[in-house]
Amino acid sequence: MLRLIDEFGGRADVREAFERNLYTTGPVSSMADHDAGHKAALEALRGHGTPEVRRWVGRLSREMRQLIDHERTYEEERSGGLG
Repeated sequence: MLRLIDEFGGRADVREAFERNLYTTGPVSSMADHDAGHKAALEALRGHGTPEVRRWVGRLSREMRQLIDHERTYEEERSGGLG
């Protein structure tokens, strides 16, 4: 994946293809933990040499953080019998 991003990360269609496939797997346990793994992988690209990749990673990281927060709240409510 890194090789493709290094070579083609400046192309919007390539970034969009990666983004579409980001959520194609499911978790074995916690969805929030599963998505946190994706966020960690994105963080590794924060200092990428391509400005478009850095902006893309920043946006996805913000969106992922919101998603993880939402999922953790949902999981906490569900485990507490509220959901």
